[in-house]
Amino acid sequence: ALEKKLAELEAERAAQREADRLADEAFTKEFLAAAMEVFRLLDTDESMSLDHDEFVGGVAHNPMVKNFLKDCGNEFLQELLIPSRLDKAMKALDTDGSGVIEIEEWEEAIEKALQVRLAQIAEERARKRAEARKARDKLAAEVLVLARQVFAMLDVDDGGTLSRDEIIRGVEEDEEVVKFLINCGNEFLAALLKPKKLEKALIEIDTDGSGEVDLEEWEAAVLAGLEKRLQAMAEDRERR
Repeated sequence: ALEKKLAELEAERAAQREADRLADEAFTKEFLAAAMEVFRLLDTDESMSLDHDEFVGGVAHNPMVKNFLKDCGNEFLQELLIPSRLDKAMKALDTDGSGVIEIEEWEEAIEKALQVRLAQIAEERARKRAEARKARDKLAAEVLVLARQVFAMLDVDDGGTLSRDEIIRGVEEDEEVVKFLINCGNEFLAALLKPKKLEKALIEIDTDGSGEVDLEEWEAAVLAGLEKRLQAMAEDRERR
């Protein structure tokens, strides 16, 4: 069971890494295309270089230029938006000292900006995942408290395990038990409500084959159901 769980976790991490790679790849393509379009908009004389007046005109009259420079991630490109810092920013970008920003110098600045933006995206991604894990752990703890309460309701002889008869009695007599099994998200726990599926469900839940369900097996089934529901919710959010 542990090996299976570890394999599932590794598969999940691999899928996540691939999704991140594809997202970064798409962002990079879009960012570089926008950077070249901004260069084209600024380069009004089509000289493949940008002078002081072209920056002033582009910043003053083109919203796309302003928005890109503001959010690009390169401090010198961002300072091109501030008249009092324009000359200093151009000097920093003009690595060959020609007095203009040539296409190669622009691309070098854009590459630095891209790395900053990708790092920011990775940091934000990690922050959101940490928050999601925290919320997930909190929810799991709350669900386990409820699961243990339901287990105690079923375990009428206080033996620490659930027999077939105890489960049948709980399903037939206790509304709280029924409600929990319906909403838990585990198909085998839910199947305990159906007489024709009861035996098969017990076999699946009773992983050590003892003939009864202990607390560890009960919690494992509950957490598996929670994981399935959370995964479905995440996929639903992605589709939207």
